[in-house]
Amino acid sequence: MIWDRSAENLKYPEEIRNKTFQETIHKESWIIEGVQYSAWTMESFIQSDMIIILNPSVYIRDYRIIKRFIKSRTGIEPWNYKQSIGNLIKMIVQWNHGYQLEKLLEVTNAFQHKRYIVRNRQETLKILQDHFLVGQEKS
Repeated sequence: MIWDRSAENLKYPEEIRNKTFQETIHKESWIIEGVQYSAWTMESFIQSDMIIILNPSVYIRDYRIIKRFIKSRTGIEPWNYKQSIGNLIKMIVQWNHGYQLEKLLEVTNAFQHKRYIVRNRQETLKILQDHFLVGQEKS
């Protein structure tokens, strides 16, 4: 919704991003992935059935950021924007080590009944399995 993949370092204009976002959250089924929790994404928290917050260890996130950086720089994976050492440092120091889970919890506090915080894939799969099994029992 944010990156226009037709060119390097190109974001969609806010009007297009917001239109795509609204179209997505008004579909019967959808998943939105990302770290955006500002005003333009608030409606997704309201409309969602579940909010899953992935919160692995900061060192696991560092490893994944570095791994993705290497893969994008070597051409193994595509990227949304020009990858540079400056971007890598910003991702690790500002975005990862500066990540404020407390801020996200505050933003989603009204949705505690459907909010889950997980550290790994196994916890995520367990929550999804439990959610869908309960949903099937109600049918």
